[in-house]
Amino acid sequence: MTKNSFEQAWRATRSAIDDPLRGLPPVVLREISEGGPTDARNWDPLVDLPGPTDTLVHDLARVACADYDHEYRKLFLRWAVETADKALADHRWNRPRYPRNPSAAHGRLLCHAALVRAWAVDADVDASLLTQGADEIADELGAMRRWIGEADESDWLLAAQFKLIAGDIEGAHALIHVRRRSFSRTRMYFDWTKAVIDLLHKPSPDGRQRLFHTFDGLFDVVRDPAWRIAVRPEPPGEALIDTAAKLRLRMALIRWRYVERQPLAGHWRKVIAQITR
Repeated sequence: MTKNSFEQAWRATRSAIDDPLRGLPPVVLREISEGGPTDARNWDPLVDLPGPTDTLVHDLARVACADYDHEYRKLFLRWAVETADKALADHRWNRPRYPRNPSAAHGRLLCHAALVRAWAVDADVDASLLTQGADEIADELGAMRRWIGEADESDWLLAAQFKLIAGDIEGAHALIHVRRRSFSRTRMYFDWTKAVIDLLHKPSPDGRQRLFHTFDGLFDVVRDPAWRIAVRPEPPGEALIDTAAKLRLRMALIRWRYVERQPLAGHWRKVIAQITR
C-alpha cells in the first residue's frame, strides 16, 4: 500500500465504526443509558481502575484516525478525561489486594491522563506527569527479580516511549539500556525503540535523515489500518501487550516532537494526520 492510499483506507473504516449493529453506536447508547462510564453503577464494581481510560484512549485514537471531527472522538475524549480523573482519586489504590503491579498500573493511568487532558484543550502535555507515570512503571518493574514474558517487557517499553513524549531523552536512554533483562518476546518493538532513542541521544551530522528512515520504517507499517499486533502464536519477537490504536498514537506523538520538530500545542489534529496521510 502506498502512502497516498492510507487516507482513503482510514476513511473507509468509519463505516465499521458507525455500523448500527457491530460498530460503536450500540456501545455508546448503552453507556449513555447507564449514566456514562463514571456513573456509580459502572464505577463501583470496577476491579481494574485504569481499564475504562485504557479502553477510551484506544477508541479515541481509532475514531480520530477515521474522522477527526466525528462526534464520538469528542465524546470519548471527554469520557477519557473524566475516567482518568476519577480513577486517580479513587481510594481503592490503597487496598491490600489490588491486582498485579499496582504502581505500574497507576503509572500507565497517569500517562494516559496527561495525554487526554492535553488533547482535550489542544495543549502540550504535562511532562512532569508523564515522567512521574513512566517512573512508576519502571520502578515497580525494575524491582522485580523476574519478568513475566511480554506483559512486563511491553510495560517497560511503554515507560521508555512515554519518557520520549515527555522530552526526557536521557531518561528514555537509561531505560532502554537496562541490564540483565531480556526482550526476546518483544524484540521487534524493543529494537525499534532502542534505535530511535540512540539516534536522539547521540546526534550526528546525518542524524535527522537516519532518524526519519529508522522511525518511518516501522511507523509506515503500523499506521496501516489493516495492521494488527500479532497474537499467539505470533512470530518470534513480535509479541506486545498493547493495542494498535494506542501504539499508533504514541508513535505519532514521538514523531511529531522529534522528526517533525513541531510544538504539540495547537497541533493535535496534525499529529493524528501523520497516521492517516
